[in-house]
Amino acid sequence: MSVIRWSYAWVVLMATVCMAANAAWLWWSPLDQRLTVLGGVLGIVAVCGALTVGGLMLLVRYAKAPLRSFKTQIRALSDRQFIELQEPKVSEWVTLSKALNVMVARVQMMLTERDEAVDRMKRKAGQDALTQLASRQRLMEVMAKAVRHEGPGGAVAIFRLQDLDGLNKRLGRQRADDLLVAVATALNARLLLDKQAAEAGVLARLNGSEFGLLLPPYEVEALAHLLAAMSNTIAQLSVDGLADVPLVVRIGATSFRAGEEASDVLLRADAAVGRAEFEQKAMVISQPSPKHHTLAVAQWRVIIESALDNGHLSHAFYPVTDGEGRVLHQEAFLRLKEPHGVIYEAAEFLPPPCAAAAPWSWTCALWRWAWPRSPSRARR
Repeated sequence: MSVIRWSYAWVVLMATVCMAANAAWLWWSPLDQRLTVLGGVLGIVAVCGALTVGGLMLLVRYAKAPLRSFKTQIRALSDRQFIELQEPKVSEWVTLSKALNVMVARVQMMLTERDEAVDRMKRKAGQDALTQLASRQRLMEVMAKAVRHEGPGGAVAIFRLQDLDGLNKRLGRQRADDLLVAVATALNARLLLDKQAAEAGVLARLNGSEFGLLLPPYEVEALAHLLAAMSNTIAQLSVDGLADVPLVVRIGATSFRAGEEASDVLLRADAAVGRAEFEQKAMVISQPSPKHHTLAVAQWRVIIESALDNGHLSHAFYPVTDGEGRVLHQEAFLRLKEPHGVIYEAAEFLPPPCAAAAPWSWTCALWRWAWPRSPSRARR
């Protein structure tokens, strides 16, 4: 229905009726009574005008009805509601209605694509692309929540595969990637066998050769049993032919209490891995030291400066050899002693930042001096 055409037709109809009524009035009215004739004509014109205006108002009201639907459709977009309207009966609004339906469909498609992109980004940020395990960032977020809330704490373990670079050179990157995927699958499968760990544990890939595991509180014996089983599972992969040499994994673990910093907990676990490598052990489990949590940076500064001034340091030299047994250089293991006899290991006051900090910074040099590497990790 075209409102404009109906409006034209109504106006023409009213004009015709008005002219016909005036003609009839002039034909039947007495000509000598001019006032009566004039009054009748004016009355007919007024009635026809009122009918014309009334009809046009009804047509406009009818034509405005689809506008309410358009308004509702557009407002619904702000609430992420996508309404598709039927084609209106007023032909003047058909084009606009189709355009609005197309716009709503495109907006819905754009928002859907954006939501999918955001979900992909979240999954990418919280998931390792190769192994499909949680990422380091995800592990740190979960650990930060665990240490913030008052509770029993938990445990963190780091698994570090030895000689991954050498395996990569010998077998190629694809075989090394396949091995990492197999290690991740094996660790995850073994984790699911432990009910307590499966319910609250988070397994993540920290970097190229390291995997991290966040666990609920465990007794030392139970934790050691679980980690030993996971280590044996990894070692079995070389028997299955996924590696050309027996896989060796060093494990460092530590428990933590509520109120600690997540970075400190992970640092303590990393130091335990370094100790396992240095002592050629499969696993080292360290416990949080009460003194470690109560000392601030300023207090560490006083203790370290006092130890340097008063000679409260103990160290021992260890030779570092290459694969053929030749001595490459000497490295020193440093310990800091308080006057009261308390001994701090290097991991408590020096982070292992050589990978992140400048390699030749004084902190990195101090770390190399304070925490010697095992021969397998020595620079060639």
